Amino acid sequence: SEVCFPRTLRVAIAYNNLGTAWYAAGEIDMAVDDYSEAIEVIEEIISESKEGHSQKVLIEQFKMYLNLGNTYCVAGDDIKNKRNRQRIQRVQQEIFNKVSVS
Repeated sequence: SEVCFPRTLRVAIAYNNLGTAWYAAGEIDMAVDDYSEAIEVIEEIISESKEGHSQKVLIEQFKMYLNLGNTYCVAGDDIKNKRNRQRIQRVQQEIFNKVSVS
């Protein structure tokens, strides 16, 4: 049976860390799975919470997309990597907008 955890920033970061561990072990498919789960969790946080729009959450999301992109690059998946780069640029712009408003 599947264990359900509250969808929090800590859970997203934990999935991101798991992805990094899988990546370091050379388990690219497992890394992609955990980075993708991290992104799914953090996007839920952003869509459901005012906290989701904080600079900290956006920076974590940015790191997750970078990790996923690096993994796609190593896997040779240029199509997914290109789509991921577009997401990185979007989040980067959101962070810039937060900083320039502050």
